[in-house]
Amino acid sequence: MLVLGAYMQVPLYFVNVVNYAAALSLVTGTGYLSVFTGVQRDALAMLFLKLHYYQLLASLMFAGLWLFPFGILVVKSRVLPRVLGYWLIVDGFAWIAICLCGFVTPQYSHVVDTVTSPIKFAEVAIMLWLLIFGARGFKRRTDATPEPTA
Repeated sequence: MLVLGAYMQVPLYFVNVVNYAAALSLVTGTGYLSVFTGVQRDALAMLFLKLHYYQLLASLMFAGLWLFPFGILVVKSRVLPRVLGYWLIVDGFAWIAICLCGFVTPQYSHVVDTVTSPIKFAEVAIMLWLLIFGARGFKRRTDATPEPTA
């Protein structure tokens, strides 16, 4: 979970800032960029904004992959409701579908986003569950008789 949620995703966000900086410097038209025409600078700025979009999709792919081990831990822990764990796993598939659709068929991205919108509330649901109810504690054995050993 740490590798998928932090070590892969956060560096992509930091590197992605370079695309915004490049687009901004192209649009502001500093002196050394005067060799390009205005149309060329606009086209290059659009290229960097598209690169930003695709790199953001790549980082969201890791956000979806992070939900699989998290959901499995929730299901196996029996401390939180299992339905939240299964919902997190389905949410991971939803994020992967959104990212793949953005790469392969971007013209259908709004349809996939509309279909997966209710599924994407799994992370909000587990956050609210933990804030309101917390995690159930493990039940302690109340009887004093020890279990027989073989």
